[in-house]
Amino acid sequence: MKKKTFKLDSDNSKIIIIVLLAINLLLALYISFFKKDALWLETLKSGWRENFTLIEKLYNNENFKDQQAQTLVQVLDSMEGETASETETTNAKILDQTTMDSILKDTYVKWNENARFVIFEYSDFLCPFCQRHHNDRTLQKVQEKYPNDVALIFKNMPLVQLHPTAPLGAEAAECAGKIGGSEAFYNYVDKAFTQSNFDNDNTLALAKEVGLNSSRFTTCIKNNEFKSKVDWIIEEAGNIFGINGTPGNVILDKETGKYVIVNWAYPFEKFDEEVQNLMNQ
Repeated sequence: MKKKTFKLDSDNSKIIIIVLLAINLLLALYISFFKKDALWLETLKSGWRENFTLIEKLYNNENFKDQQAQTLVQVLDSMEGETASETETTNAKILDQTTMDSILKDTYVKWNENARFVIFEYSDFLCPFCQRHHNDRTLQKVQEKYPNDVALIFKNMPLVQLHPTAPLGAEAAECAGKIGGSEAFYNYVDKAFTQSNFDNDNTLALAKEVGLNSSRFTTCIKNNEFKSKVDWIIEEAGNIFGINGTPGNVILDKETGKYVIVNWAYPFEKFDEEVQNLMNQ
């Protein structure tokens, strides 16, 4: 009787082990497929593999993590216990004339210089979201819809913590503007957005493509003629508008001083809506 019981217990143990192995196998397969589906979904949300790769690289960057932590602290401090809402980006605020004059000074205006509304684009050439914003021609589409009413002012805001060579590209664009004016500045901006980093060689190569005097350009870069201007733009973005990331966009009504902030790379429809809101106020 004891031998028969032992045989039954042994058979039961084998059955239990087989069942457990089967469960573990099914669980492993489920997790594997679930993870695959989750990655596939995130890939679609980011705009396919190349964008997802950029996002992965960005999120794994320690400097980015530190910057995000600092930003969260600043946001929490500014909220003072209140909950953030969409009205922060859609309710117009007002700039005084002195502040408007300061942010309009020494800038390059694209499209209609006499336009009532101007979009300030605070951007970093090496920021993948800025590159997408630029390549999608988002602001160009706004101008095409409002050719007489909207102008663009591009503001160099390199995020040195994330892109160590970005300040060189920013200063190079400013040198292009000094030598060749607004047209050269925006031609250089277009070309700068195609780069993955900046050094003395490729900044000069872009200058030659734009048709700038190589000697004057090299001297401008070597003397860091626009370092202080670029540093000031970064301070301006943060101190006046609270913009700490790129792309940061400000739509300003020059007649009333009213403005709205559109952070990040929103589609054309968002900018169109905000321009219309300002026009109707």
